[in-house]
Amino acid sequence: MPYTPSEPLERAWKTCLSKKYTIVSTVFPDVLLERLMHGEMSKITRSGRSTDTWKGAPLEFEHRYVIDRQGRYDMKLPDFVVDASNVPHYLEPLLKKLRTIMGPKEPRVRTHNVMFVPVGCKNQAWHTDDRKRTDPKYSKYFTILVQLNDIDDACGGTELYDTRTRTTRVVRCKPGDAFVFSGDTKHRGLANNGRVDRFFYYCSFSCNRDVNV
Repeated sequence: MPYTPSEPLERAWKTCLSKKYTIVSTVFPDVLLERLMHGEMSKITRSGRSTDTWKGAPLEFEHRYVIDRQGRYDMKLPDFVVDASNVPHYLEPLLKKLRTIMGPKEPRVRTHNVMFVPVGCKNQAWHTDDRKRTDPKYSKYFTILVQLNDIDDACGGTELYDTRTRTTRVVRCKPGDAFVFSGDTKHRGLANNGRVDRFFYYCSFSCNRDVNV
């Protein structure tokens, strides 16, 4: 089985409190995965005219603006796709939990993105998502990754590095599950040596402006 076990939100939250990361089951339902991966959604003006169309992530990477992040490609989800697919609604139960340990400023979702990790992509460099010093009293930054498509056990995942024990762990979520981790977690995306391209949604939830955006 290529996927890392996940837990319902209430149990997963206990893990998050102790480890600062967790894997939450079925944050995105199948209907949302289908819309993000295969479309079709349109941006409609008040006059009823369609000005933009989302045809699914694999096709959208061919003609929208993307950022090359060491051979993997990062694309911001259009606002109309976020709204039409009701992404904030599905995230809210998890965000409600995170707000209780974040501060002192009110955290906000800073971006909604999709990452494309093609077959043949190499390992990412080790990094943390929050480049600012962590306040010992509060968490100020969390990343939420949601796997969008089925992958095999050679397609990679996210590797964590525990600076205290100097050990690593690989997380590979099944479609719809969310990997949630604090901004000071050292990690990297692994190479895709599998048979299919890997797609995942991610957002940053932080108290300050996200310098990665």
